Amino acid sequence: MKKVWGMMVLVGVLIFGMGRISGAYQFDMGTDSYIDVSQTGDPGLVMQAITNPSLGSEIFSLNPGGSHSFFFATIGTDETAINPDDQVTKLITAHVDFDNPDLIALFGGTSVGFKGWLSITQGWQVAWEDPKAFDFGSGGKFTLDLSDATHIGFFSPAGWESICATVTLITAPVPEPAAMILLGAGLIGLFGFRRKFRR
Repeated sequence: MKKVWGMMVLVGVLIFGMGRISGAYQFDMGTDSYIDVSQTGDPGLVMQAITNPSLGSEIFSLNPGGSHSFFFATIGTDETAINPDDQVTKLITAHVDFDNPDLIALFGGTSVGFKGWLSITQGWQVAWEDPKAFDFGSGGKFTLDLSDATHIGFFSPAGWESICATVTLITAPVPEPAAMILLGAGLIGLFGFRRKFRR
């Protein structure tokens, strides 16, 4: 009888311990990511964005505190000259789709054109808001950061630059209590079967 109680205590400690441990978590990017540049129309610097076509196959695992960066999209303009209206800041929005965890992160940003001395250098800049934190349940938390981009050309702002995304896992979600109870019940059942088989 003491062995049975000892085994039950051991299983309880195991369940409690596993529930407290936050291990690696696997992220899986979705196929619905894009950058909305519809508010950058003329008047203003017309921007275009192309999402990484292989983004949906981006799968990576992180331990708490770990980070992973990947190519998200390219952004740029085909306009050939910076006019006064192109130097007005315009809003852009990135939609970052995750299949796991199942969420879409919205990231606000701005784009603006600029020109230097005698208009010899002309270009544009894209800036995103600070890294955002997301809580995806069961104690899981991560941050997402999109890289800013600056393009400088001679006598023309035309050109493209890459945008990268960086995911940092703060804490992984803990296993669901129901799963831990099933594990514990299975271990107790195996122990009982073993005792019966040894008799």
